[in-house]
Amino acid sequence: MYKGIPFASATVDKLADLDVEKYRNIIHSFNRKEAKDHGEGGNIIGAPLAGLRIVVVDDVITAGTTIRETIEINRKEGGKVVGVIVAFDRLEKTPSATDDDVQA
Repeated sequence: MYKGIPFASATVDKLADLDVEKYRNIIHSFNRKEAKDHGEGGNIIGAPLAGLRIVVVDDVITAGTTIRETIEINRKEGGKVVGVIVAFDRLEKTPSATDDDVQA
């Protein structure tokens, strides 16, 4: 999720450029690799997620593991993921897939 931070920041910035009144309340956050137990503490940097509808923005999806983890983090923080935007899909097979499972 960390390499997607610039994409998320740019998305929020561009939405404000398009229509500042409409998108004035659009915010972004990201999680820490490890919870911080001093200062403001916690796992989330940026806006609190409780009660928010969230669109996850990420750079690459391979197997979907990061997206699943991100959805769980948002759920635990009280947010609701309503969409996912990925810049690049590697289109890799799951470990259980065979060539017969993949259709052209």
